[in-house]
Amino acid sequence: MYYVKEKKEGRIELGDCIQGAFAKAAAATSASFELLDYEDFSADAADYTFTPSSALTADDYGEFLIAIAGKTDAVNAIPTIIFSDSASNVYYTGATIASNGVRTALTGSDTGIINIANATTISTAETQFQAFISLAINPIAGYITGNMESFNIDSIRSEKKFFEVQASDIDKVEINMTSTGKFKADTRFAMWGLKNT
Repeated sequence: MYYVKEKKEGRIELGDCIQGAFAKAAAATSASFELLDYEDFSADAADYTFTPSSALTADDYGEFLIAIAGKTDAVNAIPTIIFSDSASNVYYTGATIASNGVRTALTGSDTGIINIANATTISTAETQFQAFISLAINPIAGYITGNMESFNIDSIRSEKKFFEVQASDIDKVEINMTSTGKFKADTRFAMWGLKNT
C-alpha cells in the first residue's frame, strides 16, 4: 500500500483515497425466506396442488425454492410439475446422469408440463427420489426460469435441467403422476419464497 507520511494542509492524502475506494458499501435491502407451503402426504396420492391466496409475483419474491422428497409406486410412474394455470411455451434442456457419470442429453420443447424425472431415473423397482428446484420470475420477459435437480436414492441416477415457462406469476404449483401412478404416503412437498422487504 502507498501512503503519504506527512499531512499537508489542503491536500487530499493518497491513503485517504485508497481507504475510500475500499470502503464498505451500504447494506442491501433485507430479505427473508418465507415458508409458502408444506405438505406431508398422509396417504398415497396421484397429485397435489399448492394454490396461494394470491398469485406469487416478482414484486414480492426474488426467488423460490421447492423440495420434494418421497417415493412413487411401482408402476414406472413419472412425477411432473406445473407452475401456473396460464403457463405455456415450456422448454427445458439438460441431461440424465447415470450412476457411472455418463450423461445423456435431455430436452423438452413446448411440453406444457415438466417431468421431474424420467423412466431412466425412476425405474419400476427403484422409486425413491428427491427433487430440488430453484426458480425466479422475470417480469420483463414474462417468463419463469429455473433449474431442477432430481436424484434417485436407490440407483444413484440423477437428472439436471434448466427450464423456462411463459408466465408472469405463479398462481399454483401442481405435481402429478403420469399414468396410474401415485406418490406414496409420507412424500413431502415444501416451497419457500425469498421475500422482498
